[in-house]
Amino acid sequence: MTGRGCDDIFRILDSRNYTFGDMFRRCERRYGLDNFHFTRLDIAIDDKNEKPFFTIEQIKKKCEKEEFISNSEGYHFDESKFDDFDTAKTVYIGAGKSGLSYRFYDKDKEVCSKHNK
Repeated sequence: MTGRGCDDIFRILDSRNYTFGDMFRRCERRYGLDNFHFTRLDIAIDDKNEKPFFTIEQIKKKCEKEEFISNSEGYHFDESKFDDFDTAKTVYIGAGKSGLSYRFYDKDKEVCSKHNK
């Protein structure tokens, strides 16, 4: 589901005074734990501060110093060419196949690259 889809669901839930937690609990009660499966849940934190709370480079350095807690000890860093002057950087913590993994990236560059294609 896209971010816009999540916004739509949020508005529906909010209009009924429900939260996402309420929705998940209702799924569990209605279908039982063994009868539905969420493969992925993305939580976006859009840091629009003039001075970001963390930059991708700072998160990378924290990983290099092992200043994080995860079920998996692994992390990796990916850097790809964004344009003639800049690169898009992504930090992954945890294995994609594990029960919990994190991905940090610059969303503005992702959106820019989609609109420039």
